[in-house]
Amino acid sequence: MSKCWRRDEAHDPETFGLAVASVFTLYSPDVVQFVCDPRTGLPKTHKWPPTISEVHTALSDRIGDLARAERFKNWGQIGSDERERMKDQGRLPAPVEVKPTLAELKAKYGPNWGLGGVLPANEVLMATTGARPLTRDQAFIAKVRAEGEARRNAQANGTWREPVMQAEQEQEPERRIEPARPITGADGVELDQGADF
Repeated sequence: MSKCWRRDEAHDPETFGLAVASVFTLYSPDVVQFVCDPRTGLPKTHKWPPTISEVHTALSDRIGDLARAERFKNWGQIGSDERERMKDQGRLPAPVEVKPTLAELKAKYGPNWGLGGVLPANEVLMATTGARPLTRDQAFIAKVRAEGEARRNAQANGTWREPVMQAEQEQEPERRIEPARPITGADGVELDQGADF
């Protein structure tokens, strides 16, 4: 990297070269190579020889770029370092449980799910009557039709009584209103209750 600038631009080229070399020992070779490359590093961005702090900054920036690229590459996944840290802390997610398919369950337990000859209620209904079980809506419609049929039969027989409404069943007793007693004054004269005093 020191060959990219003129030698006379540094005050003490030998000391500068040793200082930069000692900084390079702190970082990995691929980071140092990127920062020293005239196509990508400091020779591309600086017209003058960089200071030692600028070399540190450039190397740290490159490490940050690599770490960011690694995070985006593994977005949503747990890296090996993170997995080890979570394992040490007891925070690893539970292993994914593979659930059997319906075909595997039927193969394992048989067509009646291992109940030993006991048929479910719907199958008993179908086996005895041949009818399919009703859905909730079909059951409600059948109930309303049966109630309507029972009402028509009772009306035809004359035994039908209209249901009594709730308000008619629970009537409040009538209140007795007593006539107002006359108010008398101290002299025994009846006072007019509607008069202004």
